[in-house]
Amino acid sequence: VWYVVHYFGKKFKNRKIQFLNDNMAVVSTFEHGCSDPRLSEYIRKIHEEAHNYNIALAMEWDGGLTRLGYWEFHREWT
Repeated sequence: VWYVVHYFGKKFKNRKIQFLNDNMAVVSTFEHGCSDPRLSEYIRKIHEEAHNYNIALAMEWDGGLTRLGYWEFHREWT
């Protein structure tokens, strides 16, 4: 997430980026923070950088379905 916002922030200016993740702990931590101050600081910096470009960030849990769908598609066409 940081990489996309940091290096491609200008390209996504005034947009919404939705990240799909198959790890519910990552999604929860990204949205609500955590008890580890170092990780919370890192997440805060991601949100601040996104704010500089007016990017709305969304993290959504997909349970791995997106990835599984990709591999099914990939297997059928290769």
